[in-house]
Amino acid sequence: MPGLTVVSVISDVRGKGERKLRTLLEKLGRNLGCSKTIQFNRMQTVHYAAWLILPGVNNGPARLLFETNYVGTPDAHLADLIRYGGKAFDHIYAYCAGYRAKKVPGEGIRDYFQNLSSVFYVALPDRPLADIRNAICVYEQATAFLDTLATKGMAKEEVDARLIAYFQAQPPAKRPQKFDVTQRGQMWRLALHIVVAALLYLLPGGALFYFKFHKTAIAWLVLPFLYLIVIVLAGRVQELIEESRPQPSDPSYGPEEFRQLNVGPQNHLCTLATIRPGWFRRYLLKQALLLGTVLSRYFFILGKLDLMPTIHFARWILMGDELIFLSNYDGSFSSYLADFSDQAWGVNLVWGNTIGFPPTRFLTRDGANDLDAFEAQGLSHFHPAQVFYSAYPEYPVQNLIRYLEFRDALQRAL
Repeated sequence: MPGLTVVSVISDVRGKGERKLRTLLEKLGRNLGCSKTIQFNRMQTVHYAAWLILPGVNNGPARLLFETNYVGTPDAHLADLIRYGGKAFDHIYAYCAGYRAKKVPGEGIRDYFQNLSSVFYVALPDRPLADIRNAICVYEQATAFLDTLATKGMAKEEVDARLIAYFQAQPPAKRPQKFDVTQRGQMWRLALHIVVAALLYLLPGGALFYFKFHKTAIAWLVLPFLYLIVIVLAGRVQELIEESRPQPSDPSYGPEEFRQLNVGPQNHLCTLATIRPGWFRRYLLKQALLLGTVLSRYFFILGKLDLMPTIHFARWILMGDELIFLSNYDGSFSSYLADFSDQAWGVNLVWGNTIGFPPTRFLTRDGANDLDAFEAQGLSHFHPAQVFYSAYPEYPVQNLIRYLEFRDALQRAL
């Protein structure tokens, strides 16, 4: 099973088509549940999708950003988009430079979509949509059944036996299904990654000591920490230099935007920031994004980004001097930023390299810890999604994890 991945496409809007395109997208967003031109709810690959319009750069044209979070092969995903939304794609991208419609509605996106590379985090990696939907269905069936059962005085074993018997009597489509990925398996996978990382660091040093290359062994073990110290100290020098100079103008700054900020139990976030001038800031940002790639791919795989349990998907895109951040999350904008503020070190490592972010100290301190300044910065760089789709809009990450664990345990018992 191909892993869960993303599409991120940014297109220039033709001439003066921004107003008409915005009107089209806003109408589509308002009527997404009953749209006949695009039916995300019938797609089997799409977890989340969004369209939004970004401002132009240096007096350039406005830009249309399209993102999806999907599982499966790219061809299967494109086929899904074309089958259930081909006419909408042709209509929308008629306003974008370089798009050519074909005889089959939507086929033009096959050649047109050029995915941007990004750092990508997913709370439930490699989980197909059918997996999550089955877990939700099984959990809700079990809850409804237990509500009708007089469990008072019953032993847990008897309740479990009744529940198993109930699902054994269900047709196959309504029973707990077996999928390749489980939360238990993810825990073992995380443990393996930790062990492998430790061995890759310690074994070469041990081998060098064994063969009496003592200086080389010490250098191997110490150099990563020396590199970290040098980077932090150099970063502090850069911070002091910037504090003594006038702040550069922020081309990505805009008035605080509240439209589509809090639309329901789940929300979409897009922020656009500009990298601070100088090669060192760009180097620091790339190093921070590299660290984010490693942590997201190998260590943050149990439903939490660091200690934050509310993020379904997140990605960072570095494009020229711009840093684009996209996220699908549970709860309100304010609570979401408060979660980030509580884990400020990672936020500071990334956004401390952008114009307008609250000043950091030693790269990881202060910055987002100033929640009021952090929230003001987020609002002035926020861009609302005219279209936002979630395949399971009522279910927080932590609920989904509980449902998946319950379904997997029940499936093993059947």
